[in-house]
Order: sequence, then C-alpha cells, then structure tokens
Amino acid sequence: MKRLIVALLAIALMMPLASCGKTPSETGSDTSTAGTSEISSQTKSDEPSSDESGAVSEEVSKTMPTEKNFPHVTGTFLQPYAFTSYTDAQWKKHFEGLLEVGINLLVIQWTSTTPYSKFLNAYYPSEYAKTHNTGAFEDQSQMLERCLRAAENLGVKVYVGLNIADEWWDVSVLTENWLTSQAELGIISAKEIYNLYKEKYPNALAGWYFAWELYNGMMGLEAKAGEFLNGYLEPLTDIDPTMPLMLSPFVRSAGGDAVKAGEEWTRVFEVANFREGDIFCCQDAVGAGWITIDELDAYFRELKKAVDTEKGLRFWANNEDFTKDGKTAPLARFVRQMEISHPYVENHITFAYSHYCAKDIPGKAVYHALYKQYYDTGKLPSTDIPEPTVSFKPGRTDDKVILTVDVIQKGNVFTTVAILDADGKELKRTSTTETMQAREKLSLSFSLDIFDKYIISITDIYGNTASFPVENK
Repeated sequence: MKRLIVALLAIALMMPLASCGKTPSETGSDTSTAGTSEISSQTKSDEPSSDESGAVSEEVSKTMPTEKNFPHVTGTFLQPYAFTSYTDAQWKKHFEGLLEVGINLLVIQWTSTTPYSKFLNAYYPSEYAKTHNTGAFEDQSQMLERCLRAAENLGVKVYVGLNIADEWWDVSVLTENWLTSQAELGIISAKEIYNLYKEKYPNALAGWYFAWELYNGMMGLEAKAGEFLNGYLEPLTDIDPTMPLMLSPFVRSAGGDAVKAGEEWTRVFEVANFREGDIFCCQDAVGAGWITIDELDAYFRELKKAVDTEKGLRFWANNEDFTKDGKTAPLARFVRQMEISHPYVENHITFAYSHYCAKDIPGKAVYHALYKQYYDTGKLPSTDIPEPTVSFKPGRTDDKVILTVDVIQKGNVFTTVAILDADGKELKRTSTTETMQAREKLSLSFSLDIFDKYIISITDIYGNTASFPVENK
C-alpha cells in the first residue's frame, strides 16, 4: 500500500487485494488497508426515507436480499483496472456467479484517477477529461457502461466510486486547495456519470462511493476530514438526494485503541453532513493486518457507538477476504470475521469477492464453490485432511535428504504444507499455487537436513490444520 505519513490524515483506495498498496508487513510506515488485486487487467432495521432534505431512498435496503440467519456477504468491491476488457457476456457471467451466493451489490472502487487534479484515466466517456488531463490520458471509457448494462439486466445494484489519486497518501488534509480541487473533480465526474447513465440504467446506478480511505489516528484533524466529506456530500445531494454515499475507512491499532478510534469518528460525524441512509462501511482490516482478529470486536463495538451518534447513518462491515501476501483468505477466518462484526452491523460486504473468489476469475472457481457451500448451509464444510503418502531419497549432498509428500485433494484444497522437526520447529514451508490447488493430487518435495523423525503439517482452504509424524527409515 501507499506510504502514509502518520502526522497526516489520509484516505485511500483496495484486495493484497484490498485497495491498492502494501500491508503492514511490507513497509515500516503506516498505510492503507485494502490490499492489492492479484489478478491482472485481463480479465436490520429502519429503511431510509427520501425527502427534499437530502435523505436517500430505500433503494439501499434492496441490496440485502437475504432471509438467512447467519452472516454472509451481499456485496463486493471491484477495482476497475482488472475489468477494463470485460465484454457484455463476461459481465453477465461475472454477475451470475455473484448472484449464486447472494451478492447483488457491486462497489466500483473508483472511476477516474486524478493526480494533482488532472485526469490520468476515466472508466466512462468524460468530456471534462478531454481538456483537463495529464497529457498521458488513458481512454478506458467502455468499462462503466458495460458493467451498468449487465447489472441493470440482472438486478444488481452498483455504487460508483468517483476519483482517486495516489498522492492522497502523502498530502495532509490541511492542504485545502488540493482537497477542494479533488472534491470538485469528483463532483464533475458524478454529474457526468449521472447524466450519462441514470435514466438509462435507473436501477443499477444506485449510489456513490467515497474512494478516499480515512483511518483512525487523525491527530486532531477530524473536523478537516468532515469538511472534506462535505465537499462530496452536499453537491451529491443536489444531483440526486435519493442516492446514498458509502465510505469505507479502515482501523489500525497503530492509530490508537478502539475507544480512541470511536471518539475520533464521533468528532468527524459532528462535522460531516451525512444524509439518512448514507453508509459507514468500515474495513475490518484483518486481511491487511492493521489489526488482529482478536481486536476486531473492540473496534467495531466502539465504532457502532460512534455511528449511533449520527442519526440515519447506517453501519456495515467490509470484511476482508484476502491475506497479507495477496492470496484468498482461509474460509474459516473470513467467516469468523463476519461472525465477530455481525452483532454491530446491518450488512456485510467484502473486499473483494470479485477478485479473490469469483468463479470466472482464473484459479478462483474452487473458492467460489467452497464459499457457496457455506452460503447454502450456514456451516463450514466438515472435511478431513487425509494422511499423506511420503517417500525419502538421498539429497544432493550427504547431509541432506529429499522428502516427497503426496496428498489427495479430492473434496478439499490445501493451501500450505510445512515440514517440522520432532520438536515442532519449522524447517520448510510451501504455499500452494492456484495451479497446484486445481490438481487431484498435491505432490511436493523438500530438501531437508537429516533427522530420524519429521512432522508434516497440512493446512486446508478452511483454515484447518492436521499434523502427521513420519520416520526417516
């Protein structure tokens, strides 16, 4: 993720696939939570009312088509660069896969990149960008309409992210000229998108997404953050008061404890003019590693208190389905994140099923099938990890041995295989690739120091681990 200066208050963009950037393990500085997509550009409660005071419509409540009594996601984020080449047929296939698991809300994380208030690209045909660009403008104007067209046909709601710029991570919210100009560009984009598509795709174009990611540790700049939000909220109300705005900040233990985070957001809400039905959809930050799963309950409990001070603001969870190294998260961990946040929120969405689990993404169909088992039953599949077959042969030198491990993956998928010594000290570890996971039999060889006994530890896609002692005979 992008570098963050702690003294500044930033907001940013997604998916290891989370927004776009590095996780805490990859950099010593504080940065965003969302993650980086690992795929290439190939491929409760009261319904909000609508009135002239700026309350959004009940359309948002229709994005939660669930009668299930267990936590599950109904929406996913999507980063546009990975879907620029998608055809109408591909969008149809993608949405059909999402709908199989109850996902009928898509959040496009951004639709234009505006470094230093000049357009670098746009995912819709922007007239303004033609004369206000960097000189290296990339026309990717077909992406948004293709998405909206398929969404309209299939009943999927789309929240459209507006502009984003990488320098967000390096500027202070005290840089008022920068903030003002970026907000103005965002509203120009919103007007263009609304005029192009709202009449054409009235059901699909359902809301807006505030692409700049805020986080706790604001160091007294809460009022400035609220003012920046107002730079979007108030003009968006003028465009269409029935379309809600969603924001998805993240939490980080480095920014202070849960109580402090709740107090900071309460101060932001005192300034920001949210409308009834707008959505505070906090990233749980477990996937990116900004907090541990054991800290999640405390942060969401305090954020819930803060949200409750802002009448009409809705609280959703953005549960992260990836790991710090950019892979799909074990299903058991992802489900646990939803279970922990569930008592505090109305709804769950994720960064980002469209990147990490969608059946039409190469190598991800197995994750879709496994999540679908959970979605259909509300239970994690009960699977056994079979005992592996092992063999030994001499290594290239006299002090080495080659241990080959074969394990059948039928009915399960294994994500890591580790070799430990008899005392449990890890000697070698292999994380499986998507190609390996697609095979019926997983076969791995390890060059090891010679011991009489080893332990083979195998972890499956659900997060289960089994250990098998073996002797070097």
